[in-house]
This record gives sequence, structure tokens and C-alpha cells, in this order.
Amino acid sequence: MTASFMSINATLVVEVLVFIAVLVVLARFVIRPLQNAMHRRQAEIDAALAKAQRVEDLLAQAEADYAATLAGARQEAAEIIESGRRMGKYLEEERRTGARLRTGLTPEELDARACHPSAPRVGRYVEQERRTGLTPQELDARARHPSAPRVA
Repeated sequence: MTASFMSINATLVVEVLVFIAVLVVLARFVIRPLQNAMHRRQAEIDAALAKAQRVEDLLAQAEADYAATLAGARQEAAEIIESGRRMGKYLEEERRTGARLRTGLTPEELDARACHPSAPRVGRYVEQERRTGLTPQELDARARHPSAPRVA
């Protein structure tokens, strides 16, 4: 009998059985644990992606809240500034009206009188007059003269 290339003998049967046994062992002890690990890892990745999406949503919401709060604060600041301006105009008008009623003079005339040399001095001049015994005109002349000694 001649042995052909395609003949089935005991060696071929044993090789097929060993191959099937190796496949079963690999499937049971290598491929199944690898698949389980890959499924667990994919679940962790999906959970991380979901968490990242929630964080992005929270960040977008926080930015929107921040923008709304900032816009509200700017509006409130503008209202406060406008209220202060209105109050300043009201007080200025009240000052002008009150000065006019008390003295019969306009605020400009009152300002001109306050700047006049004969107007009463306040603050620093009063203290210097008291210490030096000089009149306001003498103090002014001394202060303007370059060689004048400093008044203490």
C-alpha cells in the first residue's frame, strides 16, 4: 500500500484531537478572561464618558448662571450709579435753591464771595493765624515770597 498525502491515519487523528484540546483550553483559560477584562474595561470607559458628559453639562450650567448673575450685577450697578447721579442732581439743585432762599444770592455769587480775600478762613489758615498772630493777607504774602521763611 502506498501512502498518499490525503490518507487518514492515527497521527492525523491525534493531531486533530490535540488541536481541539488546545483550542478548548485557550478558549476557557485565555480568551474568556481576556473578553471579560475587555468588557469590564469598556464598562469603565463608558462610565467615565458619562461622568465627563455630566461634568460638561454642569460646567455649561454654571457658566450660564455666572453670565446671568454677572449681567444682573452689571444692571444693578448701572441702576445704582444712575440713582446716585439723580440724587446728586437733586442735592445740587436743593443746595442751589436753599442758598438762593437763605441769602438771595446765586451759588456762583456765593462761590465768588468765598474766594474773596476778606472771606473768613478755615482749616489750615485758622491754625496758622492762631499760632503766628499774622493776618490771612500776611500769611498769603509770606507763602508766595520765595525768600520768606516757612511759617510753622
